[in-house]
Amino acid sequence: MATTVLPRVGGAFPDGREKLPAPERPGRGDEQPLVSTKFAPPRLNAGVIARDRLLQKLVAFGERKLLLIAARAGFGKTTLMTELRQKIMSSGDTVIWISLSAEDQNWIYSWTHFVAAFQAAGFLINDEDFSYEDRDQVRAVLLLIVEAIAEHAGDVYLFIDDFHNADSDTQGV
Repeated sequence: MATTVLPRVGGAFPDGREKLPAPERPGRGDEQPLVSTKFAPPRLNAGVIARDRLLQKLVAFGERKLLLIAARAGFGKTTLMTELRQKIMSSGDTVIWISLSAEDQNWIYSWTHFVAAFQAAGFLINDEDFSYEDRDQVRAVLLLIVEAIAEHAGDVYLFIDDFHNADSDTQGV
C-alpha cells in the first residue's frame, strides 16, 4: 500500500513543496475567515522527545472507535497526537485534524472549520447549497461527510485537539 501524505494546510514543507491555501468560504454564517491552523496539526520541532512506549500503546488501541487522551495542560497531549498522526499516515491511512479553542463558541464558525478540515484532506464535500444557520441542513452536510468517509479507500481517523473547548450549548448539532 502506498503511503498517502496529506499536505499541511498553511504550513511549509521541508522539501520545498507549495503549501495549500485555506479554502475560501464566502457567505458562511458569520463571514469570519477560515483559520487554516484549525485543521492542521502543529509542527514537531527537533527537540521533541519521542514517546515510543506511549505511541505503541495508542497504536494497540487502533481497532477502537474512540480514544480519549486526557491530561492537564502542558503534558504533551497535542504533541502525542501529532506523533500518532504521523505514524497513522505513514501506514497510508487518512487523518482529519481539527483544533478547537475557547474562542470558537459560535457553532457556525466551528462547524465551518470542521467541514473545511475534511475538504483540506481531499474529501469532496459540496456544501455550498446549505446554510449552517439551519441545523437540519447541518445534519444533511454531516450525512455528506459520512458518505464521503464510507466511499473513501482506507481508514479515516478524526483527531479533535482541545475537545474540552466544545460546549454542547454552542456547538449546534
